[in-house]
Amino acid sequence: MGIGASFQEAAIKLRLPEEDDAIDKCLAEACEVQMPPAIRRLFSTVLIFCQPSDPNALCLKYYAALLEDFNHKFSNFLEKVRHLTARAVEQYLKAMGKSLKTFGLEHLQGQEDDEFRRTKDIADALDAPIPQDCIDCRCKLSSAQQKAFDAIIHHIKQGKPGAFFIDGPGGTGKTFLYNVLYVEVRLMNQIVLPTSTSSIAASNIPFRRTAHSRFKIPVVSDAKLACNVPKQGSLAALIRGASLIIWDEASMARKENVESLYLLLHDLCDATLPFGDKIIVFGGDFRQVLPVVPRKSQREAVNASLTEENGFVLLPFEIVSNPGENDDPINEITSVAFPELDINIFTTDIFTTRAILTPMNDDVDSINTVLIEKFPRQAVIYKSFDIILDDNCVVYPTEFINKLCPGGMSPHELVLKENCPVILLRNILPSVGLCNGTRLICKRFFPKLIECMPVSINETHRIT
Repeated sequence: MGIGASFQEAAIKLRLPEEDDAIDKCLAEACEVQMPPAIRRLFSTVLIFCQPSDPNALCLKYYAALLEDFNHKFSNFLEKVRHLTARAVEQYLKAMGKSLKTFGLEHLQGQEDDEFRRTKDIADALDAPIPQDCIDCRCKLSSAQQKAFDAIIHHIKQGKPGAFFIDGPGGTGKTFLYNVLYVEVRLMNQIVLPTSTSSIAASNIPFRRTAHSRFKIPVVSDAKLACNVPKQGSLAALIRGASLIIWDEASMARKENVESLYLLLHDLCDATLPFGDKIIVFGGDFRQVLPVVPRKSQREAVNASLTEENGFVLLPFEIVSNPGENDDPINEITSVAFPELDINIFTTDIFTTRAILTPMNDDVDSINTVLIEKFPRQAVIYKSFDIILDDNCVVYPTEFINKLCPGGMSPHELVLKENCPVILLRNILPSVGLCNGTRLICKRFFPKLIECMPVSINETHRIT
């Protein structure tokens, strides 16, 4: 073994890492039932979250499946096929702050000149397809939406900087307006950067990202406000070239996060204008959830937000249910929210407009158990697999680990049925809407794969 070998290479030579059988079987199943774009997404997800011991060997084994569509389309241009394949995987990795170089796969990219590296984010933004359903929304604006739309588009056409705030209660069409703005600017062959404070809201906008992910806003804003965006990098070039920036759910963001974006645009663009020379549209509802500030008082939480207004919401009598003393409250609420499940006649779109909310994880588990029992078809059970080492490198018993279910983690036994809803618990691929909080509908089950369809878009993704 050479002196320059890495610790990882040495561990592989000595066969110390655990076998990658699960990863291998997962990709093998995907190759049998899925198209190349989904395989590339899955391969990127595996690299980021599964930490294969030999990424290069894994890539070589499934390289033919990764480039199959490109190879069919450009069979006489092998170099172009290789470049398109590497670029597609790199896009998914970049969405999670990684790159092919992170996993020792930079050789797949070949040689790229400095100009291409500097502008590749711009090319990706301009090449992104425009959803047809958003195009169809252009003629359906209400009078209030049309007024806001005209004012913002006027600034874009005139090249005038400006900052707007779209305020309104939930369900009044703010997201609808963002989608129409996105389409209009994209049809002008200009760049739009749609973002949101929360990953759930981000999944409702085409080619969305969370604001933290898009602008590299520091997570710990108490330490610094500066965003980690190099001035000469591809992201900086993309931000400079953007004609419109949209930030949904800005009311949920801490004001330090907005200050970070202000400083970033001030640094990258015209330093004499608010938010540089950009047109930025904030949106949100101050009647809803304010920023979450852990271990702080209510006053400190309010001071961390963009507003300091207080108020109360009066619930209409029609939406309040009072179960009797002998009634099971869980059965009562599930029957009221999803009566279709009791008669086994339903479509999956019922999960796009209704949800049951509760602040306690124990109640969530009880409600999930009742609901999954109401679904038809045979249940499929997936079990977790993990080990924990304490400070003395003692392996905890498997039985003990299986009983743990802290917040943000799935139970040891995950019971699923066809057409049941699930929710992602981590950012898998924000660039295609697979974020922490994204809701999906289960369609098919495999030993190592679950095929799901996001409830907000028509495209199907496979996730492990």
